[in-house]
Amino acid sequence: MLGSRLPGKPVFLNEITSDPESFVGKSVRVLGRLSHFNPATVSAFLEDPVKTRSRTEPAPSLLLDLRLITPFDARVGSWYTLIGEVERMDGREKDVFLRVRVERCVDGLDVDLYNETLKARRDIEMQLESRRGNGASATES
Repeated sequence: MLGSRLPGKPVFLNEITSDPESFVGKSVRVLGRLSHFNPATVSAFLEDPVKTRSRTEPAPSLLLDLRLITPFDARVGSWYTLIGEVERMDGREKDVFLRVRVERCVDGLDVDLYNETLKARRDIEMQLESRRGNGASATES
């Protein structure tokens, strides 16, 4: 069944935390810092300290289910790129978690450059989509 899964769409962690419902059931790729790890439940939290707006506001964080990638050599404080599916927590309509199926430690990554690159990629994808949309309507006329 793994072969039928879609590739993870690159998203910012704060996009998931600010509008979790729009990501339920979707495959995503997200970058963040591992802030907590619980070996008993094979779960952790991923946070994005870069996106914190003020020192009093907590960093956006997302619960991770790591059971598909055990054993997981958790390094709290390290940066990770994770791919997985966003799922709704049982009995908690608005709470979601990421069921991780691929992890990669990316310590040393220039996070600001990564964020800029993701924004540039989105701009290019939007331009391509608008060209396709214009081309499709021109050929239909």
